[in-house]
Amino acid sequence: MPIRAVNDPDVIAAWARATATYRKRYKLLQPCMGLAALACVVAGIYLHNIYAFVLFFAFFLGLIVARVAERVSLACPHCSQIPVSPFEGVSPLDIDFCPNCFYWLKSPW
Repeated sequence: MPIRAVNDPDVIAAWARATATYRKRYKLLQPCMGLAALACVVAGIYLHNIYAFVLFFAFFLGLIVARVAERVSLACPHCSQIPVSPFEGVSPLDIDFCPNCFYWLKSPW
């Protein structure tokens, strides 16, 4: 059964504005959290300090929270529902249409 998504330019423009705002605000959050976690592991190994590993787990937990927040903060402009669940492997920035209302979020052409 083929899926037919609705092409509405207003929804596509609203999604583009929402993703641009999200990218502008949180562009460096996830890479910085990942690098900080990696730096804690390296410092813990080099300094033989267990507290650096505690910091690693704190930064890693922060990275997981940032990834989940990315998924729940971007809602479909048409139906106002979250297009992906917090536990899916795909980012909401990468999807083409909303699976709830079948409206295109990016231009199909």
